[in-house]
Amino acid sequence: MTGGSADHRLFFALQPDRHTLKTLSLIQRRMRADAGRPVPPERLHATLLFMGNQSAATLQRLQKIASLLEFPTCRLLLDRLGHFPRAGVAWLGPSHVPVELEAFQSSLSTAVADIGVAFDERPWRMHVTLYRDLRKRPGRIRFEPVEWPLRGFQLMESIQHGAGLEYRCRGRWPAASAA
Repeated sequence: MTGGSADHRLFFALQPDRHTLKTLSLIQRRMRADAGRPVPPERLHATLLFMGNQSAATLQRLQKIASLLEFPTCRLLLDRLGHFPRAGVAWLGPSHVPVELEAFQSSLSTAVADIGVAFDERPWRMHVTLYRDLRKRPGRIRFEPVEWPLRGFQLMESIQHGAGLEYRCRGRWPAASAA
């Protein structure tokens, strides 16, 4: 990955619709994870593939390959709360990822690799991060599973500035039936 001020910190993501976002925010508030930092609602998402710092030319190549992929129409059922202790993260995710979504994520990874772009190669685990910087496992809560209709995917840029972190959409591609 490249460095420098012209770089773009990029990732492909699933952005929740308004209803799903509202429900995720309610679950997040109910968790009240001690000593953790809640992810602001406008930054709640599920990462499909993280590429990190990339050049403007690579940004354009990523937009082009994304436009050639067909995102499947499917739904997620977010029914599991979890914790990544080493990362200090509390998350909400599915017990089962639809086969179509797993296949899409694999195709996206292959397409990105085929154009020579480096990315985080750790195994993909579908989840939405609710809290960061946790020092201990959050308490258990009861919640109704969240049904999330997936309507497309986005290429996002993470921008660090004086006021904090901002996510900016660099491309949006609808699901096959939503086109």
